[in-house]
Amino acid sequence: MEIVHILVIYPKDLSSGEFKLNLSKSGYKKNIEVDVVFRNGEEGVINFLKNNKKFNNILIYSNQFSDEQIINLSKQIINNNLLSCIEVVYFNNYQKKTLNTLIENNVTNIVLEKDFSFERVLYFLNNKKTKFEVMSYLDILSEKNMETDSKKIDYIKESLKNCSPSKFNETFKFLTNDLEESLKQELLNIYASKNNEKNFLKEKNSSINQINRIISVWGNYEFACELAYSLSTVTNLNVLLIDADRLNPSVDMYMDINKFNSNIQINNISTYNSGINILLDAIEKKIISREIFENAVVKIKKRSNLSIITGNYNLNNYEYYEKKDFEKLISLSRDYFDIVIIILNKHIYDMFTVISLLKSDVNLIPIATNLLEVREFNKYIEFLNKKQKMLISKNYMVAFNHKLFLDIDYNLLHEASNCGFIGKIRYKAERNRIKSTKNSINSIIKTKDVKEYIKIINKLNIKIKAKYTKHNNEEQFV
Repeated sequence: MEIVHILVIYPKDLSSGEFKLNLSKSGYKKNIEVDVVFRNGEEGVINFLKNNKKFNNILIYSNQFSDEQIINLSKQIINNNLLSCIEVVYFNNYQKKTLNTLIENNVTNIVLEKDFSFERVLYFLNNKKTKFEVMSYLDILSEKNMETDSKKIDYIKESLKNCSPSKFNETFKFLTNDLEESLKQELLNIYASKNNEKNFLKEKNSSINQINRIISVWGNYEFACELAYSLSTVTNLNVLLIDADRLNPSVDMYMDINKFNSNIQINNISTYNSGINILLDAIEKKIISREIFENAVVKIKKRSNLSIITGNYNLNNYEYYEKKDFEKLISLSRDYFDIVIIILNKHIYDMFTVISLLKSDVNLIPIATNLLEVREFNKYIEFLNKKQKMLISKNYMVAFNHKLFLDIDYNLLHEASNCGFIGKIRYKAERNRIKSTKNSINSIIKTKDVKEYIKIINKLNIKIKAKYTKHNNEEQFV
Protein backbone atom coordinates (compact mmCIF):
# COMPACT_ATOMS: atom_id res chain seq x y z
CA MET A 1 0.00 0.00 0.00
CA GLU A 2 1.30 3.44 -0.95
CA ILE A 3 1.92 5.85 1.91
CA VAL A 4 1.53 9.63 1.61
CA HIS A 5 3.62 11.53 4.14
CA ILE A 6 2.30 14.87 5.39
CA LEU A 7 4.08 17.31 7.69
CA VAL A 8 1.76 19.72 9.50
CA ILE A 9 3.36 22.87 10.91
CA TYR A 10 1.02 24.16 13.59
CA PRO A 11 1.14 26.51 16.65
CA LYS A 12 2.08 25.09 20.04
CA ASP A 13 -1.26 26.04 21.56
CA LEU A 14 -3.25 23.91 19.08
CA SER A 15 -3.95 20.24 19.67
CA SER A 16 -2.74 17.90 16.96
CA GLY A 17 -5.47 15.42 17.72
CA GLU A 18 -8.04 16.94 15.38
CA PHE A 19 -5.57 17.12 12.51
CA LYS A 20 -4.45 13.55 13.08
CA LEU A 21 -8.01 12.28 13.20
CA ASN A 22 -9.26 14.12 10.13
CA LEU A 23 -6.22 13.73 7.85
CA SER A 24 -5.96 10.02 8.61
CA LYS A 25 -9.57 9.27 7.74
CA SER A 26 -10.51 7.29 4.66
CA GLY A 27 -11.25 10.46 2.68
CA TYR A 28 -7.90 10.11 0.92
CA LYS A 29 -7.33 8.14 -2.28
CA LYS A 30 -8.17 4.44 -2.22
CA ASN A 31 -5.32 2.09 -1.37
CA ILE A 32 -3.28 4.95 0.08
CA GLU A 33 -2.35 5.36 3.72
CA VAL A 34 -1.72 8.81 5.22
CA ASP A 35 1.21 9.31 7.60
CA VAL A 36 0.87 12.64 9.47
CA VAL A 37 3.65 14.21 11.56
CA PHE A 38 3.41 17.50 13.49
CA ARG A 39 6.12 20.06 14.15
CA ASN A 40 6.27 23.68 15.27
CA GLY A 41 9.09 26.18 15.15
CA GLU A 42 11.19 26.94 12.08
CA GLU A 43 14.39 25.21 13.22
CA GLY A 44 12.62 22.03 14.25
CA VAL A 45 10.80 21.84 10.94
CA ILE A 46 13.93 22.17 8.79
CA ASN A 47 15.91 19.69 10.90
CA PHE A 48 13.09 17.18 10.55
CA LEU A 49 12.81 17.63 6.76
CA LYS A 50 16.57 17.24 6.26
CA ASN A 51 16.37 13.76 7.76
CA ASN A 52 12.98 12.82 6.30
CA LYS A 53 12.91 13.59 2.57
CA LYS A 54 9.79 11.48 2.08
CA PHE A 55 7.70 14.17 3.80
CA ASN A 56 7.12 16.32 0.72
CA ASN A 57 3.51 17.34 1.47
CA ILE A 58 3.67 20.34 3.78
CA LEU A 59 0.68 22.03 5.44
CA ILE A 60 1.61 25.27 7.22
CA TYR A 61 -1.25 26.08 9.58
CA SER A 62 0.06 28.73 11.95
CA ASN A 63 -0.36 32.42 12.76
CA GLN A 64 2.94 32.56 14.64
CA PHE A 65 5.23 33.24 11.66
CA SER A 66 5.97 36.83 10.65
CA ASP A 67 6.04 37.86 6.97
CA GLU A 68 9.81 37.44 6.86
CA GLN A 69 9.72 34.11 8.70
CA ILE A 70 7.09 32.52 6.44
CA ILE A 71 9.05 33.58 3.32
CA ASN A 72 12.31 32.17 4.71
CA LEU A 73 10.58 28.97 5.82
CA SER A 74 9.08 28.33 2.37
CA LYS A 75 12.47 28.98 0.74
CA GLN A 76 14.21 26.55 3.08
CA ILE A 77 11.60 23.84 2.51
CA ILE A 78 11.94 24.07 -1.29
CA ASN A 79 15.74 24.25 -1.13
CA ASN A 80 15.75 21.16 1.07
CA ASN A 81 13.47 19.18 -1.25
CA LEU A 82 12.41 20.39 -4.71
CA LEU A 83 9.59 17.85 -4.67
CA SER A 84 7.85 19.62 -1.80
CA CYS A 85 4.22 20.54 -2.28
CA ILE A 86 3.33 23.32 0.19
CA GLU A 87 -0.08 24.61 1.25
CA VAL A 88 -0.15 27.71 3.48
CA VAL A 89 -3.17 28.61 5.59
CA TYR A 90 -2.93 32.27 6.56
CA PHE A 91 -4.91 34.26 9.10
CA ASN A 92 -5.32 37.52 7.15
CA ASN A 93 -2.13 38.83 8.71
CA TYR A 94 0.24 38.77 5.73
CA GLN A 95 0.88 41.61 3.31
CA LYS A 96 0.00 41.10 -0.36
CA LYS A 97 3.68 41.39 -1.20
CA THR A 98 4.34 38.45 1.12
CA LEU A 99 1.65 36.31 -0.54
CA ASN A 100 3.10 37.16 -3.97
CA THR A 101 6.55 36.12 -2.81
CA LEU A 102 5.25 32.86 -1.37
CA ILE A 103 3.81 31.91 -4.75
CA GLU A 104 7.06 32.85 -6.47
CA ASN A 105 8.85 30.62 -3.95
CA ASN A 106 6.90 27.66 -5.38
CA VAL A 107 4.26 27.48 -2.65
CA THR A 108 1.58 25.33 -4.27
CA ASN A 109 -1.53 26.73 -2.64
CA ILE A 110 -2.58 29.55 -0.30
CA VAL A 111 -5.89 29.72 1.50
CA LEU A 112 -7.43 32.02 4.11
CA GLU A 113 -8.02 30.42 7.50
CA LYS A 114 -11.76 31.20 7.29
CA ASP A 115 -11.93 29.11 4.09
CA PHE A 116 -9.91 26.26 5.56
CA SER A 117 -11.46 22.82 6.04
CA PHE A 118 -10.07 19.32 6.28
CA GLU A 119 -12.14 18.34 3.27
CA ARG A 120 -10.39 21.09 1.33
CA VAL A 121 -6.97 19.80 2.39
CA LEU A 122 -7.86 16.26 1.35
CA TYR A 123 -9.20 17.54 -1.98
CA PHE A 124 -6.02 19.54 -2.52
CA LEU A 125 -3.77 16.57 -1.72
CA ASN A 126 -5.87 14.16 -3.78
CA ASN A 127 -5.73 16.44 -6.82
CA LYS A 128 -2.37 18.12 -6.45
CA LYS A 129 -0.26 18.06 -9.59
CA THR A 130 3.47 18.56 -9.61
CA LYS A 131 5.83 18.15 -12.53
CA PHE A 132 7.27 15.05 -10.87
CA GLU A 133 3.93 13.23 -10.60
CA VAL A 134 3.30 10.26 -12.90
CA MET A 135 0.21 8.24 -13.67
CA SER A 136 -0.60 5.67 -11.00
CA TYR A 137 -1.16 2.04 -11.92
CA LEU A 138 -4.85 2.51 -11.15
CA ASP A 139 -4.97 5.24 -13.80
CA ILE A 140 -3.27 2.94 -16.29
CA LEU A 141 -5.56 0.00 -15.52
CA SER A 142 -8.65 2.14 -15.95
CA GLU A 143 -7.56 3.36 -19.38
CA LYS A 144 -9.85 2.39 -22.24
CA ASN A 145 -8.46 0.17 -24.95
CA MET A 146 -6.40 2.19 -27.40
CA GLU A 147 -7.99 2.68 -30.81
CA THR A 148 -4.83 1.83 -32.71
CA ASP A 149 -1.38 0.38 -32.05
CA SER A 150 0.09 3.80 -32.84
CA LYS A 151 -1.95 5.48 -30.12
CA LYS A 152 -1.00 2.75 -27.70
CA ILE A 153 2.71 3.28 -28.39
CA ASP A 154 2.32 7.05 -27.98
CA TYR A 155 0.59 6.46 -24.68
CA ILE A 156 3.38 4.14 -23.48
CA LYS A 157 6.06 6.64 -24.52
CA GLU A 158 4.32 9.49 -22.69
CA SER A 159 3.98 7.38 -19.53
CA LEU A 160 7.62 6.23 -19.59
CA LYS A 161 8.92 9.72 -20.31
CA ASN A 162 7.20 11.07 -17.19
CA CYS A 163 7.92 8.07 -14.98
CA SER A 164 10.18 8.48 -11.96
CA PRO A 165 13.40 6.39 -12.06
CA SER A 166 12.36 4.49 -8.93
CA LYS A 167 9.22 3.16 -10.65
CA PHE A 168 10.63 2.78 -14.15
CA ASN A 169 11.31 -0.97 -14.23
CA GLU A 170 7.94 -1.93 -12.81
CA THR A 171 6.07 0.51 -15.07
CA PHE A 172 8.00 -0.59 -18.16
CA LYS A 173 7.24 -4.27 -17.52
CA PHE A 174 3.56 -3.55 -16.99
CA LEU A 175 3.07 -1.33 -20.06
CA THR A 176 5.08 -3.38 -22.56
CA ASN A 177 3.94 -6.85 -21.51
CA ASP A 178 2.21 -7.64 -24.84
CA LEU A 179 4.67 -5.90 -27.20
CA GLU A 180 7.12 -7.59 -29.55
CA GLU A 181 10.64 -7.99 -28.16
CA SER A 182 12.18 -5.73 -30.82
CA LEU A 183 9.80 -2.91 -29.95
CA LYS A 184 10.39 -3.45 -26.24
CA GLN A 185 14.13 -3.10 -26.78
CA GLU A 186 13.66 0.06 -28.84
CA LEU A 187 11.59 1.65 -26.08
CA LEU A 188 14.08 0.49 -23.46
CA ASN A 189 16.98 2.06 -25.36
CA ILE A 190 15.14 5.40 -25.50
CA TYR A 191 13.75 5.62 -21.98
CA ALA A 192 15.75 3.32 -19.78
CA SER A 193 16.44 5.62 -17.83
CA LYS A 194 17.25 9.03 -17.62
CA ASN A 195 20.57 7.82 -16.15
CA ASN A 196 22.11 6.13 -19.21
CA GLU A 197 20.89 7.80 -22.39
CA LYS A 198 23.27 7.08 -25.26
CA ASN A 199 23.10 10.34 -27.22
CA PHE A 200 26.04 12.72 -27.22
CA LEU A 201 24.17 15.44 -25.35
CA LYS A 202 23.93 13.27 -22.26
CA GLU A 203 27.64 12.59 -22.39
CA LYS A 204 28.51 16.23 -22.99
CA ASN A 205 26.22 17.73 -20.33
CA SER A 206 25.77 15.12 -17.62
CA SER A 207 24.22 17.70 -15.30
CA ILE A 208 21.20 18.33 -17.55
CA ASN A 209 17.92 17.47 -15.88
CA GLN A 210 16.30 15.11 -18.38
CA ILE A 211 12.82 16.07 -17.23
CA ASN A 212 12.81 19.57 -18.69
CA ARG A 213 14.67 19.50 -22.00
CA ILE A 214 11.73 20.08 -24.34
CA ILE A 215 9.88 23.25 -23.30
CA SER A 216 6.72 24.29 -25.14
CA VAL A 217 5.70 27.94 -24.77
CA TRP A 218 2.00 28.17 -25.39
CA GLY A 219 0.66 31.34 -26.99
CA ASN A 220 3.43 33.90 -26.40
CA TYR A 221 6.44 34.30 -28.69
CA GLU A 222 7.86 37.23 -26.67
CA PHE A 223 8.31 35.14 -23.55
CA ALA A 224 9.72 32.23 -25.58
CA CYS A 225 12.32 34.43 -27.29
CA GLU A 226 13.37 36.08 -24.04
CA LEU A 227 13.56 32.74 -22.23
CA ALA A 228 15.75 31.29 -25.00
CA TYR A 229 17.97 34.37 -24.96
CA SER A 230 18.29 34.23 -21.16
CA LEU A 231 19.07 30.50 -21.19
CA SER A 232 21.84 31.07 -23.71
CA THR A 233 23.19 33.81 -21.44
CA VAL A 234 23.20 32.08 -18.05
CA THR A 235 23.98 28.49 -19.09
CA ASN A 236 26.60 26.72 -21.18
CA LEU A 237 23.92 24.68 -22.92
CA ASN A 238 23.15 24.65 -26.64
CA VAL A 239 19.66 26.13 -26.92
CA LEU A 240 17.33 25.71 -29.91
CA LEU A 241 14.30 27.96 -30.45
CA ILE A 242 11.68 26.62 -32.88
CA ASP A 243 8.98 28.92 -34.25
CA ALA A 244 6.11 26.45 -34.66
CA ASP A 245 3.33 29.05 -34.72
CA ARG A 246 1.94 28.36 -38.19
CA LEU A 247 -0.55 31.25 -38.04
CA ASN A 248 1.70 34.10 -36.90
CA PRO A 249 5.43 33.27 -36.96
CA SER A 250 7.18 36.23 -35.33
CA VAL A 251 10.63 35.17 -34.19
CA ASP A 252 12.35 36.90 -37.14
CA MET A 253 11.01 40.30 -36.09
CA TYR A 254 11.52 39.88 -32.36
CA MET A 255 15.03 38.43 -32.65
CA ASP A 256 16.06 40.60 -35.65
CA ILE A 257 17.03 37.73 -37.95
CA ASN A 258 16.29 36.81 -41.58
CA LYS A 259 13.21 34.75 -42.36
CA PHE A 260 14.96 32.69 -45.00
CA ASN A 261 18.28 30.94 -45.11
CA SER A 262 19.95 31.08 -48.55
CA ASN A 263 23.37 29.75 -47.52
CA ILE A 264 22.79 26.01 -48.01
CA GLN A 265 22.60 23.84 -51.10
CA ILE A 266 20.56 20.62 -50.88
CA ASN A 267 19.48 18.56 -53.86
CA ASN A 268 15.72 18.38 -54.46
CA ILE A 269 14.95 20.99 -51.78
CA SER A 270 14.09 24.65 -52.16
CA THR A 271 16.71 26.08 -49.82
CA TYR A 272 15.61 29.71 -50.09
CA ASN A 273 13.01 29.04 -47.46
CA SER A 274 12.44 29.21 -43.74
CA GLY A 275 14.21 26.82 -41.41
CA ILE A 276 11.15 24.79 -40.50
CA ASN A 277 10.20 24.22 -44.16
CA ILE A 278 13.73 23.19 -45.14
CA LEU A 279 13.92 20.67 -42.31
CA LEU A 280 10.43 19.22 -42.75
CA ASP A 281 11.06 18.86 -46.47
CA ALA A 282 14.34 17.04 -45.80
CA ILE A 283 12.63 14.77 -43.26
CA GLU A 284 9.81 13.96 -45.72
CA LYS A 285 12.34 13.07 -48.44
CA LYS A 286 14.39 11.02 -45.94
CA ILE A 287 17.60 12.96 -46.59
CA ILE A 288 17.78 14.71 -43.24
CA SER A 289 21.21 14.78 -41.59
CA ARG A 290 22.87 16.62 -38.77
CA GLU A 291 24.71 18.78 -41.32
CA ILE A 292 21.45 19.84 -42.99
CA PHE A 293 19.95 20.54 -39.57
CA GLU A 294 22.85 22.74 -38.47
CA ASN A 295 22.86 24.66 -41.77
CA ALA A 296 19.11 25.31 -41.63
CA VAL A 297 19.19 27.10 -38.27
CA VAL A 298 19.90 30.81 -37.85
CA LYS A 299 22.27 32.30 -35.29
CA ILE A 300 22.09 35.69 -33.60
CA LYS A 301 24.92 38.03 -32.68
CA LYS A 302 26.75 37.48 -29.39
CA ARG A 303 24.97 34.19 -28.69
CA SER A 304 26.88 31.33 -30.30
CA ASN A 305 24.96 28.75 -28.24
CA LEU A 306 21.52 29.94 -29.41
CA SER A 307 20.12 28.54 -32.67
CA ILE A 308 16.77 29.40 -34.23
CA ILE A 309 14.46 27.58 -36.64
CA THR A 310 12.32 30.21 -38.35
CA GLY A 311 8.65 29.45 -38.96
CA ASN A 312 6.40 29.07 -41.97
CA TYR A 313 5.52 32.45 -43.50
CA ASN A 314 3.25 31.11 -46.24
CA LEU A 315 -0.22 30.37 -44.88
CA ASN A 316 -0.97 28.28 -47.97
CA ASN A 317 1.36 25.62 -46.51
CA TYR A 318 -0.74 25.27 -43.35
CA GLU A 319 -2.51 22.04 -44.26
CA TYR A 320 0.34 20.28 -46.04
CA TYR A 321 2.49 19.26 -43.08
CA GLU A 322 2.65 15.63 -41.96
CA LYS A 323 2.28 14.73 -38.29
CA LYS A 324 5.09 12.16 -38.39
CA ASP A 325 7.50 14.68 -39.97
CA PHE A 326 6.95 17.26 -37.23
CA GLU A 327 7.32 14.58 -34.56
CA LYS A 328 10.62 13.60 -36.16
CA LEU A 329 11.74 17.23 -36.08
CA ILE A 330 11.13 17.38 -32.32
CA SER A 331 12.97 14.09 -31.83
CA LEU A 332 16.01 15.26 -33.82
CA SER A 333 16.00 18.60 -32.01
CA ARG A 334 16.24 16.75 -28.71
CA ASP A 335 19.16 14.69 -30.06
CA TYR A 336 21.13 17.66 -31.43
CA PHE A 337 20.53 20.28 -28.73
CA ASP A 338 20.54 20.46 -24.95
CA ILE A 339 17.40 22.56 -24.50
CA VAL A 340 14.61 22.97 -27.09
CA ILE A 341 12.01 25.74 -26.77
CA ILE A 342 8.99 25.51 -29.09
CA ILE A 343 6.80 28.55 -29.81
CA LEU A 344 3.15 27.57 -30.24
CA ASN A 345 -0.06 29.38 -31.06
CA LYS A 346 -2.86 28.78 -28.58
CA HIS A 347 -5.30 27.01 -30.89
CA ILE A 348 -6.05 23.55 -29.51
CA TYR A 349 -6.83 22.05 -32.93
CA ASP A 350 -3.52 23.17 -34.46
CA MET A 351 -1.44 20.06 -35.18
CA PHE A 352 1.91 21.62 -34.24
CA THR A 353 0.46 22.95 -30.99
CA VAL A 354 -1.10 19.67 -29.89
CA ILE A 355 1.92 17.53 -30.82
CA SER A 356 4.33 19.85 -29.02
CA LEU A 357 2.20 20.05 -25.87
CA LEU A 358 2.07 16.25 -25.72
CA LYS A 359 5.72 15.60 -26.60
CA SER A 360 7.20 18.29 -24.34
CA ASP A 361 8.64 17.79 -20.88
CA VAL A 362 7.03 20.98 -19.57
CA ASN A 363 4.54 23.51 -20.99
CA LEU A 364 4.87 27.15 -20.00
CA ILE A 365 1.82 29.37 -20.44
CA PRO A 366 2.64 33.10 -20.29
CA ILE A 367 -0.61 34.93 -19.63
CA ALA A 368 -1.79 38.50 -19.21
CA THR A 369 -2.48 38.81 -15.50
CA ASN A 370 -6.25 38.67 -15.51
CA LEU A 371 -8.77 35.98 -14.62
CA LEU A 372 -10.19 35.78 -18.16
CA GLU A 373 -6.88 34.47 -19.51
CA VAL A 374 -6.58 32.03 -16.62
CA ARG A 375 -10.09 30.76 -17.34
CA GLU A 376 -9.34 30.48 -21.06
CA PHE A 377 -6.28 28.29 -20.58
CA ASN A 378 -7.98 26.29 -17.82
CA LYS A 379 -10.52 25.22 -20.45
CA TYR A 380 -7.81 24.36 -22.98
CA ILE A 381 -5.87 22.29 -20.44
CA GLU A 382 -8.94 20.39 -19.30
CA PHE A 383 -9.97 19.72 -22.91
CA LEU A 384 -6.56 18.38 -23.95
CA ASN A 385 -6.30 16.34 -20.77
CA LYS A 386 -9.63 14.69 -21.57
CA LYS A 387 -9.25 14.30 -25.33
CA GLN A 388 -5.49 13.86 -25.78
CA LYS A 389 -4.40 12.57 -22.33
CA MET A 390 -2.14 15.58 -21.84
CA LEU A 391 -0.80 15.56 -18.31
CA ILE A 392 -2.10 18.54 -16.35
CA SER A 393 0.94 18.26 -14.10
CA LYS A 394 3.39 19.52 -16.73
CA ASN A 395 1.63 22.85 -17.36
CA TYR A 396 2.74 26.02 -15.59
CA MET A 397 1.39 29.53 -15.99
CA VAL A 398 3.59 32.63 -15.97
CA ALA A 399 2.35 36.16 -15.29
CA PHE A 400 3.85 37.99 -18.28
CA ASN A 401 4.12 41.78 -18.59
CA HIS A 402 3.01 42.06 -14.98
CA LYS A 403 2.37 45.61 -13.75
CA LEU A 404 3.04 46.05 -10.06
CA PHE A 405 0.12 47.46 -8.04
CA LEU A 406 -2.05 47.53 -11.17
CA ASP A 407 -2.56 43.87 -12.02
CA ILE A 408 -4.54 41.32 -10.06
CA ASP A 409 -2.92 39.75 -7.01
CA TYR A 410 -1.02 36.49 -7.40
CA ASN A 411 -2.97 34.46 -4.87
CA LEU A 412 -6.19 35.08 -6.82
CA LEU A 413 -4.56 34.00 -10.07
CA HIS A 414 -3.17 30.92 -8.40
CA GLU A 415 -6.49 29.98 -6.82
CA ALA A 416 -8.18 30.31 -10.22
CA SER A 417 -5.69 28.22 -12.21
CA ASN A 418 -5.97 24.46 -12.56
CA CYS A 419 -2.23 23.98 -12.97
CA GLY A 420 1.00 25.21 -11.42
CA PHE A 421 2.16 28.83 -11.37
CA ILE A 422 5.88 29.29 -11.86
CA GLY A 423 6.56 33.04 -11.65
CA LYS A 424 6.22 36.44 -13.27
CA ILE A 425 7.99 38.72 -15.73
CA ARG A 426 7.45 42.42 -15.22
CA TYR A 427 6.03 44.82 -17.80
CA LYS A 428 8.51 46.35 -20.24
CA ALA A 429 7.44 49.12 -22.63
CA GLU A 430 10.29 48.33 -25.04
CA ARG A 431 8.57 45.08 -26.04
CA ASN A 432 6.07 47.03 -28.12
CA ARG A 433 8.80 49.08 -29.77
CA ILE A 434 10.81 46.05 -30.89
CA LYS A 435 7.78 44.61 -32.68
CA SER A 436 7.68 47.60 -35.03
CA THR A 437 11.30 48.67 -35.40
CA LYS A 438 12.96 45.25 -35.65
CA ASN A 439 15.68 46.22 -33.21
CA SER A 440 17.82 43.39 -31.88
CA ILE A 441 16.66 41.70 -28.71
CA ASN A 442 20.11 42.64 -27.35
CA SER A 443 18.88 46.22 -27.11
CA ILE A 444 16.02 45.52 -24.72
CA ILE A 445 17.11 42.58 -22.55
CA LYS A 446 19.07 43.97 -19.62
CA THR A 447 20.70 42.31 -16.62
CA LYS A 448 17.66 42.82 -14.40
CA ASP A 449 15.47 41.12 -17.03
CA VAL A 450 17.76 38.10 -17.17
CA LYS A 451 17.61 37.89 -13.36
CA GLU A 452 13.84 37.51 -13.57
CA TYR A 453 14.22 34.62 -16.00
CA ILE A 454 16.84 33.01 -13.75
CA LYS A 455 14.11 32.44 -11.17
CA ILE A 456 12.04 30.51 -13.69
CA ILE A 457 15.09 28.65 -15.03
CA ASN A 458 15.96 27.57 -11.49
CA LYS A 459 12.44 26.22 -10.99
CA LEU A 460 12.89 24.18 -14.18
CA ASN A 461 15.97 22.62 -12.52
CA ILE A 462 18.30 23.74 -15.30
CA LYS A 463 21.83 24.34 -14.07
CA ILE A 464 23.13 27.89 -14.59
CA LYS A 465 26.67 29.28 -14.67
CA ALA A 466 28.32 29.73 -11.29
CA LYS A 467 28.52 33.52 -11.57
CA TYR A 468 24.72 33.73 -11.73
CA THR A 469 23.98 31.45 -8.78
CA LYS A 470 24.27 34.35 -6.31
CA HIS A 471 20.84 35.50 -7.53
CA ASN A 472 19.27 32.38 -6.03
CA ASN A 473 19.40 33.89 -2.57
CA GLU A 474 18.35 37.40 -3.50
CA GLU A 475 14.89 38.71 -2.68
CA GLN A 476 12.27 38.05 -5.32
CA PHE A 477 11.62 40.93 -7.71
CA VAL A 478 8.40 42.86 -7.27
